Amino acid sequence: QRSGGDASEAPRPAHGLTSAADEMDAHEVRAALRGRFGRGTDLLQARGILRVLDSHDDLPEALKGDGNRRFDKAIFVSNPPWGPCSYLFANQTTDGDDASRSLLHEVGVHYGLKRMLGDAAYRSVLNRVAGSTLTDAGMAKARQHVEHYYQRLEHGSDVFWEEVIARAVDQHKPQQQSWYRKMSKGVGRFLSKIGLKSSHLDSSDLFDIVSGSARRAMWDMQAPRTAHV
Repeated sequence: QRSGGDASEAPRPAHGLTSAADEMDAHEVRAALRGRFGRGTDLLQARGILRVLDSHDDLPEALKGDGNRRFDKAIFVSNPPWGPCSYLFANQTTDGDDASRSLLHEVGVHYGLKRMLGDAAYRSVLNRVAGSTLTDAGMAKARQHVEHYYQRLEHGSDVFWEEVIARAVDQHKPQQQSWYRKMSKGVGRFLSKIGLKSSHLDSSDLFDIVSGSARRAMWDMQAPRTAHV
C-alpha cells in the first residue's frame, strides 16, 4: 500500500480516471515514450526497471490489491520478486505527454535525486536552495508551504528540501537560480547516462522527477512497500 501521509499534507493531482475514448494501449505508450526519449526506454524495460501494461488486470496477482488501485497511472514496487520496478498502465494514460510525465516521475521514484546528481552536487544543490529561501521571496514561499503542509518532516532534512524544490519548480519559476541550473544539468546528464534523450527538459519535466524523488524519500522513511504514485 501507499505510505500513509501526514493529515496536513498538501493535496496531490488526481490520478487516472480516463474515459474509454481516451485510453491508450501498451504498444501506443511504448511508442510515445520511444518517440520522446529514444530507445533508452526499451533498455529500462529490458532491465526490469519499467513495465508498461495495458491495465491493472495485467499485474501479477500478488500486486493487484484492492480495487482502488485500478485508477492509478502507475505504481512503484520496491520489494522482490516484483521490484524494484515501476508499472505504468496504458489505459490510465491519455496521450504521449501524459506518458512522458509518468515516466519522468517514475525515474525520480526509482533513482532519487541524490543518486542522479551524485553526493557532492546533491549537497551543493540543497545548500543553495536553503540559502535562497533567505533571500528570494518565491523560494521563501516554497519553504513556508512545506513547513505548513508537511509538518511531520524534519526541518532541514533532505526530504524537506526536496519538497521545497518540487514546490518551487512547480509554482515559483526558479529557472534563473544557480541551484536550478546545477540540478537541471545534473539530471540531464544522468538521463543521458541511462539512455534517455534529455535535451529538452523543462521545468514541468523537472517537477515530475523531483516530486517522484521526494515521494520515494518519504516512503523510505517507513517500511519498504508497494506505493501508488
